[in-house]
Formats: sequence, structure tokens, C-alpha cells
Amino acid sequence: MIIAVVFFEIALRFFLPEPENLAKLKSSSVFLHENKPNAIFHYSSNGEFENEININSSGFRDDEFSTAKKAGTFRIAVLGDSQEEAMQVPLIDTWQKVMAKKLSVELKVDVESYNFGVSGYGTDQEWLTLREKVWQFMPDMIILAFSPNDVGDTYKNKLVRINNGQLDIISTKEKTGGNWLGNVVRETYNYHLIAKAFSRNRISKILFDKFRIKILGFPKEERFFLSDAQLVQGPFEVIASQKNPPDEVLEGWELVKALVSDMKKQADSHQAKFLITINIPRAQVFPDDWKFLQQRYNLDLTTSAPYEINVMMGKISNDLNILFYDPRLDAIEWTNNYGILHYPKDAHFNKNGNLFMGTKVARYILERKLISKRN
Repeated sequence: MIIAVVFFEIALRFFLPEPENLAKLKSSSVFLHENKPNAIFHYSSNGEFENEININSSGFRDDEFSTAKKAGTFRIAVLGDSQEEAMQVPLIDTWQKVMAKKLSVELKVDVESYNFGVSGYGTDQEWLTLREKVWQFMPDMIILAFSPNDVGDTYKNKLVRINNGQLDIISTKEKTGGNWLGNVVRETYNYHLIAKAFSRNRISKILFDKFRIKILGFPKEERFFLSDAQLVQGPFEVIASQKNPPDEVLEGWELVKALVSDMKKQADSHQAKFLITINIPRAQVFPDDWKFLQQRYNLDLTTSAPYEINVMMGKISNDLNILFYDPRLDAIEWTNNYGILHYPKDAHFNKNGNLFMGTKVARYILERKLISKRN
């Protein structure tokens, strides 16, 4: 059986493209995961899009970064998750590139955008990215693109904690798990193809998770659902949409606030501007999508709202004196005028959604004169 598995693995490596996770990601001593520098792979989903993805030598989906900067150039570093990495659209159509182009034309200034978004990141790993990787490139502005699921990711990752008022990083060795067999299997095509196949069915996913935990020594996957206390209604971001959420959500927000506060301090110490914006999900644009979530997870109609997370982030930003742009109302108007912002199946921003974000974030920056116009 072992020989058969080995030969099957060899055959897969000859005839199939490398699975996305193996092609894209590498293990890390600081982050839960990082992109492989200079990785190139194809990314597609449900016939909605197909793109060749190029990761630069710094480990991000963008053109090459430079530690040097021409005089008169204004450089914007964008932190975010899969909405910012935006593998669903060509690089030139990502909202950061749209924003930079519009600002350059309007201000007659060379505005550069550096994309530090990585799929799966929450505020914790975005904070680490800012601290460990961004400042060497001398940005003049930091934009944190906050997604509604970030508060849940940050709580569930258990990567950072508040200790006596200070932010402490928890060892990722505790998080990745895996015995000697798990560490070997994790690097095979077989494992990633089987994981993808088994994830399509609830029962098969349960069986595969038991195999991962009991045989391979991986920690229980609690990224999207919590099973330990109170949060049994559904995804964390849905529970966080209640006006009086459980203590776990409040704890998540406390950690997000501490992380954002430190980001602001870092920006101030480097004489860079700091702005927070929100990645708008479909449920904030289409009432029927939110109604579906309310019914599915039995949320109280009078104490829950699709934009409650936006309100909370707005309050945090106001308390910390941080610039904050919430594009929710603009997103509704744009959808009514120009069409949908998200892929129907994939649910990430489509080209129109990226055009919307780039246009509106640029407009916010222009209206507040955050970049000086060249005479």
C-alpha cells in the first residue's frame, strides 16, 4: 500500500499542476502562513475566473517592491486579506491599482500602491506584516482594509494576546501542529487533493477532520466555527453582527482594538498617515442575503444588523483618532447604478467591485487632501 501511494504521488506530480496551497504557501516561524516568494500558479473557481498569479520576491501578490523611492513619489501600503490579494481578477484590476492610478491622474503625483494583502489573514497577521515587513519600503500611508470576518479570525487564531497591556505573540509551533507523519503528509499532492475532495460533503469532512486530528496530529480546525462555548449559531462574523454579542466576540474586539492602536502608533512614529476602510460583503448590499443569514442562524431581527461590525470598527477608529471610511452606503448606490460587486459563487469582489473600492477610497483620500497636489 505504501509503495502504491508513493507511485501515485509521483504520477500526480507528473500530470497535475501543484495544488494551490503547496504552490502558494510556506510554513513560518512568526505567521500562521506566508506566501512563497516568486511563486507562480493558476487560480480559478467555478468557471467564474481564471488568472495566473505571480507572487513577488517579497512574498506578496504585486509587482516587485523597492526599498528605494524616487523624490516626489507617494507610496501607499495596503494591508488586508483575500479581498486585497484579489486573485479573482488580474493584478491591474485590483482596487489598490485602481486607487493609485486615479490618485496619480488627479493629483499629478506619482502614487504607488504596495499590496500586502494575503488570503486568510486577520488583523493579527496584518499587524505582524506591518511590524515585520512593511516599513523597509518607506510608505507614506498605511491603509488597513478590515473584513467582517477579521474579528473572528483574530480571536480564533490565538496568535496574539494582550499581556499586562502589551501585545505578545504566541508561538506558531503550537498552532500548526502535526506529528512526524503529519509533517510529511502535509507536503504531498495526495493530501491536498483528498482534503479538497472531502471538503465538499459534510459527512466526509467530519471523517477527514478526525483523521487529521487523531492520526496526523493536527489541531482541531476552529477557523470558521467555534464549538467550545456559546457560539453555536454559526460563523463568528454572523454572531458578531449582534448588538449584544457573547463575551468571545467582545474579547475579539478588544484584541482588534489593541492591534489597530499599535498600528497607528507605528504609523505615527514613521510619519505615515493611517486609514482604515471596510471590505463590504454581499449581505451588506443585498437585504435578501442578510435575511437568509438571520433565518439560517436564528438571529434576533431586532438586535442584529449586517453592518454592526462596521459600526463597531467606526467606534474604535473614533476612539483612537484614526481616519475611517465605511463604504457600505456607497456600495449600495454603486450596485444600483453599475451592477453587482461580488462573484455570485466565489463571493469576493469582481472587477466591478474592485473598481468601486479603488474609486471610492481614492475619492475619500482626495476629499480630505491626504496627499498634496503638485502645482
